[in-house]
Amino acid sequence: MKQEQKATTGIIPFIILCLLLIVGGGGLLYFWLTGFRIGNDCSGDGLDNCWSYFNLQGQMTRFEKDKNCDGNIDYIDYYKFSPELGREYVFRTEADLDVDGEFETVSFFNHSEKLTRLERDSNADGRADVISLFDDPEKPPSKVMYDENFDGKFERIKNRSEETPEPETTGGKS
Repeated sequence: MKQEQKATTGIIPFIILCLLLIVGGGGLLYFWLTGFRIGNDCSGDGLDNCWSYFNLQGQMTRFEKDKNCDGNIDYIDYYKFSPELGREYVFRTEADLDVDGEFETVSFFNHSEKLTRLERDSNADGRADVISLFDDPEKPPSKVMYDENFDGKFERIKNRSEETPEPETTGGKS
C-alpha cells in the first residue's frame, strides 16, 4: 500500500513539471518561430513608442511606431531582405493618418525604396478606394484609379497625360 502511495505522489510533480514546460515553453516556441522585438523611446517621454521586430537571422522584418504617443500604433514599415542589396529594404508601409485606429494608407516600394503604389481607404471600410501608381516617384502618379461609390470596382481611371513642352517665350516681345 505504501508503495502505491509513493508511485502516485512521485508522478504528480512530474505532471506539474510537464505542464509548466508546455505552458512556459510556449513562449520559447513562439520566440523560436517568430524572432524577437526591441522597444525604444523615440519621443523622449520615457515610454516605448516604437518597436523593431527581427527574425531569427537578425534581419528586421517590421518597424512599428506610435507617432502621437496615444498608445496606439499608427505607422508600420514592413521589411524584406534582398540578397542583391545585401540588406533589408522597406517594401510596404501602413499609416493611420487620421488617428482613428485604422490604417487607411498603404504604400508599396521597390528594391530602391522608391514609391510604386499608394492605396487609400477614404471611407474606413477596409478596402482601398483610391489607388495611385507611380512610374517615377518624383513625378505625379502615372495612373490613379477611383472607386467613387465604394463597391470595390474602380469607376474612374485617370492616366497622366504626356506633358507638352512649354512654348518658348521671346522675352516679352511678340
